[in-house]
Amino acid sequence: MPFKLSTVKEQNKKLVDSFIKTNPNTDLKSILEKSKSNLLSLKDISILFNREKDLANRLIPPPDNIQAKDIFKEIGYLSIYGAVPVVGGVLGGIAADKITEENWKRRVQDKVNEGMYQYLANIFMCNIGAGAALGILEKMNIKSKAARCIGMVGGIILTGVIGGSKIANFIANKVVNPVICKNKDIKEKRTPELLDISLHADDIATVSLLSGLKWIEPALPLLYSISGYKAGVGYRNNS
Repeated sequence: MPFKLSTVKEQNKKLVDSFIKTNPNTDLKSILEKSKSNLLSLKDISILFNREKDLANRLIPPPDNIQAKDIFKEIGYLSIYGAVPVVGGVLGGIAADKITEENWKRRVQDKVNEGMYQYLANIFMCNIGAGAALGILEKMNIKSKAARCIGMVGGIILTGVIGGSKIANFIANKVVNPVICKNKDIKEKRTPELLDISLHADDIATVSLLSGLKWIEPALPLLYSISGYKAGVGYRNNS
């Protein structure tokens, strides 16, 4: 099940309070108090791991390789995480245009297509690529976290960035434009660009999560919101 940020904070607060109660004279108290609600600096983390490794590992759990049977369960809710801001961006953008634009219906097509592109190329197919690569590596009994991470990045590039773009453009030109938006004349192609690289910050988080870094999970909705914004404004780079 996905973690909530509030749950993570509450668990860490209990760990810190319990440790301080047991060790009232510890000189790490300032660092521990800070950890309840703020991010620790690299220096603070280093001090904590050098002095109290067991506690540090409980506050910042080490990566744990997940099993093959868990992969698509992870991908399922990661894809839901990504769908919510994209759908919200499309609907919100259409609602805003309806209020402010006289010919708002002409802009619906761009928002639907951009939302589909963002979801397929930058979220869903990237998750599928990362998960499939992880499954293959596990079948090959490769346990190195570095190798698993590199393999998943390769899966993201092949399946998401390349494959997702082609699928999204195909659906846009064969379904959305002629069938949904009744516009058979427009044939467009949305291509990946330098600006889109920032959107793949969520894929780095996905790789980290599927590699076992569960603590990064609360940040995913924020990262996915970038795709929601792009869908909401209906951005198309080759209109």
